[in-house]
Amino acid sequence: MSCHRQRLVASRVLSLLAVLSASPIAHAQPALSTTTANATARIVTRIQPGPSDTWLFGRIQAIAVDRSGRIYVLDATDQKIRVFSQAGKPIRVLGGLGRGPGELFRPRTLDVVNDTLWVIDNANARLSAFSVSNGAYLRSSRAAVYDQDIEGVSSVGIFLLEQVGAGDASSGKPLTLRMTHERTTKSDRRQIGAVSIVQRSLAFRLYAGVAKQPSGTAMIPQPLDNGPLMRTSPHGRSFVVLDRSPRTTGAATTNVLGTGSSGAILLHEIGWRGDTVRRQMYTVPLRRLSATDVSAVIDSLANPNMLIMGAKPTGIPQEIRDSLYVPSHWPAVTEMIIGIDGSVWLRQPQPPAASAKFWRITPDGKEAAPVILPSSVRPFRVSLSRVWGVGENALGEPVVEVHDIVEPVQGSRKPGGGP
Repeated sequence: MSCHRQRLVASRVLSLLAVLSASPIAHAQPALSTTTANATARIVTRIQPGPSDTWLFGRIQAIAVDRSGRIYVLDATDQKIRVFSQAGKPIRVLGGLGRGPGELFRPRTLDVVNDTLWVIDNANARLSAFSVSNGAYLRSSRAAVYDQDIEGVSSVGIFLLEQVGAGDASSGKPLTLRMTHERTTKSDRRQIGAVSIVQRSLAFRLYAGVAKQPSGTAMIPQPLDNGPLMRTSPHGRSFVVLDRSPRTTGAATTNVLGTGSSGAILLHEIGWRGDTVRRQMYTVPLRRLSATDVSAVIDSLANPNMLIMGAKPTGIPQEIRDSLYVPSHWPAVTEMIIGIDGSVWLRQPQPPAASAKFWRITPDGKEAAPVILPSSVRPFRVSLSRVWGVGENALGEPVVEVHDIVEPVQGSRKPGGGP
């Protein structure tokens, strides 16, 4: 999805009605645990330039991992892909700024499918393919599809996301996100699912002059949104949609997140043929938003890179703070990552500065022990046993970190059910 549309969806989505498949939801509705002992992460590799190197990581856009453990790091600053061994040793550099064969211009993401590294090259309107064995440039496929965004690559084509309907939150008309798959070897495009979104403005309103009249809506992704999360799975397997709209599940329950209510999320995975890979509802605890939480969220959005009318790097004016839509609870899940092994990681709601805690769902739908990651690590790729993410060194420069997951002792529980 383009940056503009990604911000639009992230900031305006309120609720989701899944019309993805006629297949029934599994009758059992397992509850994601809040009492099982947590797994932890142990860093095993840190990838950064050596003392004699002349390069630095700038803004890491994406990370991919192939079946041999090689790590591909897409740097949006120099438009290059640096390839490292499983142990973090440099192997080669691909790409570079340009429009010629093998060159990149504002690439968005990358993935490995079979023995090919595919790069979604936005400004060049194409997909570029490289060999994972020797880094050779293989070919490019044109991808200039108006009003559709390439979400990922499958084993035989590409996943597309099309926005249908009005994009004006004030219109009250629903917006439909249509998921299609297109085979690259022949003319074969099919719809595999659709999401209907009822929009409300959840973003900051902008104020013009002393009259403080609303003059528009800022495109700011909000951690408090509760709309759908959508991802393509690595290695081209499927498209995954998480409906995280709150649903009450009956009697109130006490849980470690400090609220007496629970909700449900619906995980729906669709193959490129349109077949349902899995469709399961999970019960999750809902955590009530405190005034401290709201202030922390707003402060996390106030940074010099956000061009908000009237905003300053030191903070957001009170009148803009007051215009923020604030729900009563955190979203049930604030992030979804699809593992290279088919697992699903769901980030539990926490204040911005807190450590990251993820529920883990195995490829067969069972729950593994939750994982706690340091707040300094942003995970890009995961499996049940490993995390590939971005952290910082002592100078504040980005580095790639590889963490092994240390599982808790089997059968252990957190004392008193606490975190």
